[in-house]
Amino acid sequence: MTDGAIMLNTRSGWLVSQTKTEKVFIEPMDFSLMIGSNSEKNTITYAGYKLPSSDAPEYAQLIKYYEEAGMDLPNMIVHFHHPTLTRSDEFPENTTEEELEYGVFESGDIIFEELQKRDTNWLVLKNHGLLWLGNSVEEFEEFLENTLEL
Repeated sequence: MTDGAIMLNTRSGWLVSQTKTEKVFIEPMDFSLMIGSNSEKNTITYAGYKLPSSDAPEYAQLIKYYEEAGMDLPNMIVHFHHPTLTRSDEFPENTTEEELEYGVFESGDIIFEELQKRDTNWLVLKNHGLLWLGNSVEEFEEFLENTLEL
């Protein structure tokens, strides 16, 4: 599985899984450090061997909104694809109203609004994938097992 993105909040900044990187057996060298972002110039500044995930712009924008609102940042952002759940009506209360373009900062605006409006830490990005924000691998595993029943 090479799609999706894993982001980890560290003292040095956000580590972002690199584009087209195997996620099942991910290793430290498979992450890039996101140093900065600029929505006006549509750029992500990073350090690493490969480009960070193409999903980085919308999640950089999401992080910016959390910071500006003085909200606690999650320790993890996980975006993954699950065609059955993504294209079903199983979780209408968590599904975005519109399809979002991935890899663009403006989608982060909509994601933040949707998370706040629904008072949740996860969304089904309509016809694209799932997004979860949390603080530990254990929390993510609980989400998969108890909420999504995977």
